[in-house]
Amino acid sequence: MHRAKPNGPPDYFPPCHVLLRGLGIDRLSLEQESVTVLSRYLRFLISRLVAGVVIDELWYEKKNPDVRAAKLTGDITSYQEHFETHGYLEGRIPYEPPFDPSWYRRTYIDLAETCKTNESARDHFLRTGHEEGRAGIAQHLDEAERWRLGQ
Repeated sequence: MHRAKPNGPPDYFPPCHVLLRGLGIDRLSLEQESVTVLSRYLRFLISRLVAGVVIDELWYEKKNPDVRAAKLTGDITSYQEHFETHGYLEGRIPYEPPFDPSWYRRTYIDLAETCKTNESARDHFLRTGHEEGRAGIAQHLDEAERWRLGQ
C-alpha cells in the first residue's frame, strides 16, 4: 500500500485529470455547482488521501474496542489498514489530537453550558467537536475553518 515518505512527497501522485476521470468528472464540470460521484471511487480516493496519516496504535486500540475485537478475530489486519479503509470515514480519530481546554471553552462560546470544566471540554471535543470540524488548539483554528467552510 502506498505510504507518504516521512519528510517528502508520496512516490506517486496521479495527475488531476486521472482523479477527475475516476470520479466521473471532466474538467468542464468542475465549474458546475455540484457533480455526481460513484461512492466506491470516492471511498477509494479518501482512503488514498488518508494513507499518509500515521496512527497511534495504542490510542486507536483504546478508543475503539470494536476495532480491537475485529483485529483479534482476524477480521482486519491492522489498525492502520482499518483507519484508511473504514475508520476515517466513520469519524474515528487516529491519534490523540492536541487539545487546550481553556482555549476551546473561550473560542467556542456556544458550548458554555456543555463545557464548564476541562474534562467536559475534552469529552465534547473527542465525542462531537472534532467531528464537527472544531479545532482543539489555537494553531489549528484557521485550517479547521478553511476545511469546515470548504475554502
